[in-house]
Amino acid sequence: MGRVRLVESRAEGEEVTNMDDKDLKLIRQIVASDCRKYTAGNIDRSRYDRLIDLKWLTPFKTSISDVEYQATEKGRAAALADAS
Repeated sequence: MGRVRLVESRAEGEEVTNMDDKDLKLIRQIVASDCRKYTAGNIDRSRYDRLIDLKWLTPFKTSISDVEYQATEKGRAAALADAS
């Protein structure tokens, strides 16, 4: 399956964003878990950063090393779209 092209209306000059199957799988897991994901400690958060870039998650720092992510409306819509 690989990469999927996200199609939506965009302002002139704005780039088309690509997402992959891993992004969809992760946002679906988060949405299924009450639209929240809590991460603690010194971990690799790059996969969550991709969802932030897609505007699917909003991060909230709860301490110096912990972050809670909440799915945005756009993230919830992506999780529900074409779910098989």
